[in-house]
Amino acid sequence: MALENNPMWNGGTSFEPYTADFNESFKERIRSRDNYCCVLCNTQQSNLDKALHVHHVNYDKSNSIKQNCASLCNSCHSRTNINRSSWILFFQNLLKERYGYQYNEKQMIILDFNKKKEMEF
Repeated sequence: MALENNPMWNGGTSFEPYTADFNESFKERIRSRDNYCCVLCNTQQSNLDKALHVHHVNYDKSNSIKQNCASLCNSCHSRTNINRSSWILFFQNLLKERYGYQYNEKQMIILDFNKKKEMEF
């Protein structure tokens, strides 16, 4: 089956490179914010063989900001590759509830540049 005909095909976005700001320091801050737990199953990083993955909520690797990232164990991260639109909504609701992040009805991140805290990490 050709890649383009596979139901999981998403235009080749998985081959796009991550941005320079998606580095180990940034990922560590996301894990710390999430208390070193998978936001789906609550497995603690200390109980895993590897560090928690940092998932881009809207699947856009060029959008590496705290409002678009969540900590996931490998098992849960693999579950997020189907029904992506449902997962985007799920994670945005979770991050809104936990951290007060804001998103509009088109699932776009709303940033308030007047709030210094929102821009810091």
